[in-house]
Amino acid sequence: MLPIEIQALVSNPVYGSPRRVTSGIPLDRLLMIIAVLSKKLKLPLESKDIFVSSAGGLRINDSSMDVAIALSLISSIFDTPLSSSTIAFGEIGLDGRIRGIPLLEKRLELSQKIGFNNIVIPKIFPLEKLYYSCRKCKRFDKIIQKRGIKF
Repeated sequence: MLPIEIQALVSNPVYGSPRRVTSGIPLDRLLMIIAVLSKKLKLPLESKDIFVSSAGGLRINDSSMDVAIALSLISSIFDTPLSSSTIAFGEIGLDGRIRGIPLLEKRLELSQKIGFNNIVIPKIFPLEKLYYSCRKCKRFDKIIQKRGIKF
């Protein structure tokens, strides 16, 4: 359970058809996230080149990174970086809802020990401990509307 930096670049296509390129992240996962963002947030991603990478090229097969990938895409679209103290967990469903993930409490403890103070998690989790820096969200479109995400 290491924190992994996700990097994204969204740009106008250079050669006709838009490209989707990943390094360390499954292409089918990226395509699903793009479809949800396009449909639910009305973002014009279908006509853009999209490059997404995990720092160091680590291979990620964990769907708990969906929200982090989506936030990195949004950050690139609007050309506004996320705060370096932001970390996000959650699986994005086809309906735009953020689903639960395994081992959330351990991930939160580690995140706070490392110093992340802007943590985005699924709303459905009843936490025994109070994590003062968590932003609970049920639907992905609500994350953007809340001011808790610092761009």
